[in-house]
Amino acid sequence: RFTEVCGETRVNTNISDKFGNSTEILEAGPVITEQEITALISEFESAIDKSDIICVAGSLPQGTDSSFYKEFISIAKSKNKKIGFIDQEYKSLGFQAKIWESPRYVR
Repeated sequence: RFTEVCGETRVNTNISDKFGNSTEILEAGPVITEQEITALISEFESAIDKSDIICVAGSLPQGTDSSFYKEFISIAKSKNKKIGFIDQEYKSLGFQAKIWESPRYVR
């Protein structure tokens, strides 16, 4: 399932050489509006009922703050769902709350 936003999807490019060196070119994603955030949360709440394990991944969208993913994890916890993975930069996680109820894996 996808929640559409007004902005363009970003493109990330990884350039590797024969020596194993690589350079990443990471474009900025679109700014996400409050209406788009609300739509995404609503979609998540609907989809989570059919899920057993939740994976939270990706960089924070522009227009959100460090508590953005915490909202999804709180919803999952309220529905007794397991948080399997968090693939996120530590600064984005807002580590003030014991890593959000102990996911299985954090990268």
